[in-house]
Amino acid sequence: MSYIRMYREKFIESTELEYLYTHHTLMFVDYIEHIGMGDKTVEIKSEHLKGSVQYYNEKGAIQTVSTMNNHLNAIKKFFGFLFKEGMATNIFNQIPDYDMFKQNIVEECNLKPASERGYFESDQIKELLDYFNSKSTKYSNMTMMGFFFKITLLAPTKRKVIASLKVSDFSEGFDSVTVNGFEIKLPRALSLDIKNELAQINRDIQKDDLFFELFCGCKYSENVFNTPFYYALKEIGYDVPKDKDTFSVECIRNTAIVDLAINGVNPYLISRLSGLSLGGLDNLLTKFEVDIDEKGDINRILNQEISKFQFYQDI
Repeated sequence: MSYIRMYREKFIESTELEYLYTHHTLMFVDYIEHIGMGDKTVEIKSEHLKGSVQYYNEKGAIQTVSTMNNHLNAIKKFFGFLFKEGMATNIFNQIPDYDMFKQNIVEECNLKPASERGYFESDQIKELLDYFNSKSTKYSNMTMMGFFFKITLLAPTKRKVIASLKVSDFSEGFDSVTVNGFEIKLPRALSLDIKNELAQINRDIQKDDLFFELFCGCKYSENVFNTPFYYALKEIGYDVPKDKDTFSVECIRNTAIVDLAINGVNPYLISRLSGLSLGGLDNLLTKFEVDIDEKGDINRILNQEISKFQFYQDI
């Protein structure tokens, strides 16, 4: 175990840290070891802070200014600990103009500003997935919320539809789920997680049981997901509202719909899966200022489909 990983373990054991700090310090340690600096903590400089952001930007894990700030804030807290332990200087105190330092990273990595458009950027989705995969038990109903989050990403339809799924809507081996008439395949990891969690439930599970009620442990309405979602967002450092402790899960559906549209999925299929009319789908994409034309693929996709005509070669 490298020195920096050893001290990172001591850091997370020293106090009850939020997930934000444990997650991003682990990312930083992984990067430092990747570049061969794991046992050279005294030699870590501000250039390595920038290098860490650039590294994860290229991997798609840091795409927004807010995620960059979360990453740097976690590392800053870690270096405060390293300084107290005599393992490193606090390099943050040696950066002459920290705001300018961050702005340079933003420009070099072309990071996006925080989005208030009602859907999440890719790095925020990845952080949420990492959070749910961490099996965090700090807040209740996170197992239920994690399954709701993942299934909604795969089948972005109305909250009520997902909340009303029954055990019978899943295949026998929980490797697929039927939503709005579509049989959606579940990734192997998700399928295994579902089966493992169900195996821990001390009761007979019936086909007519509401799927999410099994993990909630009580009767619920479709609104039950908004509160645990708020706390999940808070844990990853998302700028949640200060005046309430709920956050609409509709953002999850919107995110998946936007991604399907950008990736060139037939609007008719998106409409059927999501439960939106074609007009409603167009309004949603317009509201979020999603211009598929800007992606440069729409002409290629259209021409590719036209070329499949049986009579194409005879025209």
